[in-house]
Amino acid sequence: TAAQALVNSQSVLYDIGDVASGKASILSTHDRLMYLKHHFVPDRKFPFSTQTRMSSKKGKVFKLHFQHSWLENCKWLVYSPSQQGAYCINTVSYFHRKIPK
Repeated sequence: TAAQALVNSQSVLYDIGDVASGKASILSTHDRLMYLKHHFVPDRKFPFSTQTRMSSKKGKVFKLHFQHSWLENCKWLVYSPSQQGAYCINTVSYFHRKIPK
């Protein structure tokens, strides 16, 4: 996807997905503070991934798109380009096991 190509083409510092996936080990106080204050923030033109789902009742196919406005309205929500999902920044910063999206 375009989002994954962006992540592969550049190093994303403080991608909360590194912590949530277990790629980053237990965080020091300094590292935790850096993730809290300097986490990745996509711009309004960021190419969020799209997921296709099927309705269980009518069998209709529909697409789900991540909304940039969710990040603006929910200050605790942080997007991870490497995981193509969003997480509660406080939960991920203080939880020391792999966390599902």
